[in-house]
Amino acid sequence: MVRHVIRKAAGWLLMIVFATNATYFLASWFLDPRSNFRELRPVRTEEQIDRALAPYNLGPQEPLVHRWWDWLTSVVFHFDWGRSPTGVSVNGEIGYRALISGELVIIATVLSVVIGVALAVYTASRQYGWADRISQAVSIAVFNIPTSVAALAVVFVAIWLNQNAGLHFLYVAGENSPGVEGLLPTIGDRLLHLILPTLSLTLMGYAGYHLTQRGWRSATRSSATSRWTRPSPVPSPRC
Repeated sequence: MVRHVIRKAAGWLLMIVFATNATYFLASWFLDPRSNFRELRPVRTEEQIDRALAPYNLGPQEPLVHRWWDWLTSVVFHFDWGRSPTGVSVNGEIGYRALISGELVIIATVLSVVIGVALAVYTASRQYGWADRISQAVSIAVFNIPTSVAALAVVFVAIWLNQNAGLHFLYVAGENSPGVEGLLPTIGDRLLHLILPTLSLTLMGYAGYHLTQRGWRSATRSSATSRWTRPSPVPSPRC
């Protein structure tokens, strides 16, 4: 048992290391940290931008492999995850962002389980009815939509609702609004900022629970029906 746990933990650790390093290379290839400085006034020259990024190990004149090796050794030996293009320490952001992500994941997971299981129980009791067929079609369609596409669609719908309603009640960015003071206003503002990301995660998560529980309950019901409808063996006549 202990050997199995160690082997699983080692596998997950290797996967995390690979994913983290792959993310570093992908971010270096597709993201441009200089874009954060091009909108500043007065306008910075390319040389000034490069000098500003060099202390953060983001200078483009440095080969990518060298920058990656400096970043990796800092993480392994000093647990220093580097700095953002604006100089903010990544270490200081990890705890705060992990707390925000935890709020979203916990709330969305609870809602996904409740909605998915409840919908599976309801449709399984009405097997092959119109509610069962429609809910399965919707869940299959949602299950096959990439998360990024679904989140972008939710953002567009929220922007459209804000524009047509004339109110800014659905926030598409950030975790709070500046200038909000007081306990109740702060809680209300945080809840409003949680609506869209929680809705996106719940939308992506409930479909899996619904389809899994729906199939399991249908199989259980079919098995029970087969047992009850199976003909009993005819007793042999006595001599």
